[in-house]
Amino acid sequence: MDILNLVRETIRDIDEGQKTTSLLIQKCIRICGLTDDIFNLTFFKLSMRNHENKIETSNIREEFRTYYLNKGMKDEDIRKTYSLVLDLYIEVRTMYFGDETREENVLALSVTEIEDKIESISQSLDKNTIPDGLHPVDVYYSKKTKSEIDDILIDGIHQHKRILGKIRNNAYSYLIELEKKLLGNETLSTVEGAKIMNKNAFIIHGHNEAKWRELEKMLSEDFKLTPIVLGEQLDRGLSTLIDKFEYYAEQCSYAIALFTPDDLIDKNGTKYFQARPNVIYELGWFVARLGKRNVCLILQDNPDTIEMFSDFQGIIQKRFQHNVSEVYREIMLELRDVGMID
Repeated sequence: MDILNLVRETIRDIDEGQKTTSLLIQKCIRICGLTDDIFNLTFFKLSMRNHENKIETSNIREEFRTYYLNKGMKDEDIRKTYSLVLDLYIEVRTMYFGDETREENVLALSVTEIEDKIESISQSLDKNTIPDGLHPVDVYYSKKTKSEIDDILIDGIHQHKRILGKIRNNAYSYLIELEKKLLGNETLSTVEGAKIMNKNAFIIHGHNEAKWRELEKMLSEDFKLTPIVLGEQLDRGLSTLIDKFEYYAEQCSYAIALFTPDDLIDKNGTKYFQARPNVIYELGWFVARLGKRNVCLILQDNPDTIEMFSDFQGIIQKRFQHNVSEVYREIMLELRDVGMID
């Protein structure tokens, strides 16, 4: 898996909220290592360490110092830069207690310890019950005591969860910015160079197997390209369909979207046919990835016509009635124009 896919996978993990914060931070540490980002690497490493562990904290600080010394930075500047990491660490981990005094406390626990602490407090909250068989007077005072303890425990859970939330938000912001940077770098290098690097053409299709197989045969036999049909590719241990799509899509220099009338839409009494949602999504993905010039849209007309989204009006479109071969020459000219074929 390349860095961009790893970044996107981690962003999805945060969006879905199913992974623990400690697992997400471990993935961020891996990404920082791959991108040589020592500043964020240090922050995330500190997040995974109990700050009262002086040996581990000292080792992290020394790794930071050594890295920048090798880059030619002076000790004074290194200390200033490291203090910025610590400022971020303290800002994220500051807890406030008391409604009036707002006493501050910087939580030194590691992310894993914070998660364990939340679980421990939650268990204490569950166990804070009123015993059976008490005298009514004792029940009254027990309820009052229980309520006071519950408030303290619940506040503790909220405080610790708030810190995890701030750490996740920091990780999310870091990943979003890195994704933008990686996409910016690829715009000229990877994307523009892709059509020179390979002859892979991705076929985006819906339910009509006969039509996409006709297109697949045309690309492979007539134009000597390598057609990529997602359903025909190995899963390679990828966990989700979107991961599989992005894995194979990243390897393609050109994409052809085959819009067939698969879904009948009834909107305010007006009926029309529309391509499958996955076809629409994948077309948009490739337009963003490769640009309109390297994406071709083929539509099958039918008596009720197929609805075309205004966002896709600027994309090269070819229309046929019965067989894809009807637009054979048009496809050939477009492939030749972008350098996919001679």
